[in-house]
Amino acid sequence: MNRLARFSLARLQYATFVFICGLIFSLTYAVHSTFPMMTADIAQFKSWWPQRPRVLSAFLAYHLVGPEWLDTRGFCFAMTLLLWFPCVALLSSFAHALRLSDTARQFLLPCFTLIMLAHYSLPNTLNYYFIYDIPALLLYLIAVILLIDSRPPVAIMGALCVTIFVINRETIVVAVVHAFAIRIADLRAEKEHSLRSISISLLPIALATIGTVAMREALVWALNGDASAMINGQNLYDTIGMGDGKTGIRLFVNLRAIVLSWAHLQQLLCIGFGALIYLPVVFPNLSRRARYVVLLSVIPLVPAVTLGNLTEIRAFTEFVPLMACALATCASSLASGFQATAKQK
Repeated sequence: MNRLARFSLARLQYATFVFICGLIFSLTYAVHSTFPMMTADIAQFKSWWPQRPRVLSAFLAYHLVGPEWLDTRGFCFAMTLLLWFPCVALLSSFAHALRLSDTARQFLLPCFTLIMLAHYSLPNTLNYYFIYDIPALLLYLIAVILLIDSRPPVAIMGALCVTIFVINRETIVVAVVHAFAIRIADLRAEKEHSLRSISISLLPIALATIGTVAMREALVWALNGDASAMINGQNLYDTIGMGDGKTGIRLFVNLRAIVLSWAHLQQLLCIGFGALIYLPVVFPNLSRRARYVVLLSVIPLVPAVTLGNLTEIRAFTEFVPLMACALATCASSLASGFQATAKQK
């Protein structure tokens, strides 16, 4: 009986901690966001290209709460807090899939909260599209967990989900890359595997890739968009950065802004709550699966930093769970080091 009571108390304490973290983030996120936005236009396919195909979350919210509540801080706060709980629950499953140690998992929620605050509440310069950010994180977690499931029907369902989730944001392709990395890590770990086992393992990834490309092309065709707009024009050349009207290749404009502007440098350092600093250090301590995911993340990151804004942190939403696991591993290593030092003294 005492054991059951202690277990119930521990669960209650954890649930309270989850709620407090979610409340802090939701409040700061809603206050820090810029309103009004163009969510109603997105929901009605009236936004500028290439925003027009990114309609799923806006469309659902528009028909659930109506246009009068859509672009308000109250709705932003309520939606963020509501989605916080399934994100945290699925994050635990994601950490288990990456073979995060039990010690590191104790730091997972605080690390996740710190990264979310760093991405959405601390930066000075950031274009906010709150209707995408947290829904994109939730959809990523759903997709990658389904895609790596050992049961083929469930994994194929994940491929179908990815195809649908493209309607929210095309960056869901990160889930496909990360699931592929986990599948490859498992195959490399096996001493013997047949062609049949490889085919069964990679079939959901292939279906998700085909579905992603097909859905994106269908959206381009249906919405009379210009597919080349994703790789040139407004996405490749822009007057971003210092606001001085100078144009150029977007990557170079971003690099110039990072060098000359503290706001953009701060935003770069905020990615993953300092991922550029701790990720190379903690990389050897990550599991095989996690290392493969980090390495193959280069595939979506190259176009993201070349064609997108290097310091627009919302573009890295789908990498938050991976960075949270890495930061938790780093925190666990530091805690173990401090404990060892204290014992020696």
